[in-house]
Amino acid sequence: MSHHTGLTGWRLDQVLAEGAALRPAGRVADGRRKNRTKPKVRARGEHPFLILKVVFGFAKVRYRDLFKNSQRLTVACALINLFQMRRQLLRLAMA
Repeated sequence: MSHHTGLTGWRLDQVLAEGAALRPAGRVADGRRKNRTKPKVRARGEHPFLILKVVFGFAKVRYRDLFKNSQRLTVACALINLFQMRRQLLRLAMA
């Protein structure tokens, strides 16, 4: 256990030794690797919603009718796919 040294707090060497025992080097590297991949996955998942809101203006629901909303959402999702692939489609059209 750690020793308390008066008003200065915990002894630094003891705290570091306990911390090193709690976090092996392999677990730290795995945690860093996971923390680096999370933003990449999040960005790929959130990018279509950004296009949906900004480009196609789907920030607000405009109609009271559920059928109209669902149709508009379906068309917007199809357009998002085309919007994301626009450069590749233009290259194919030029070839």
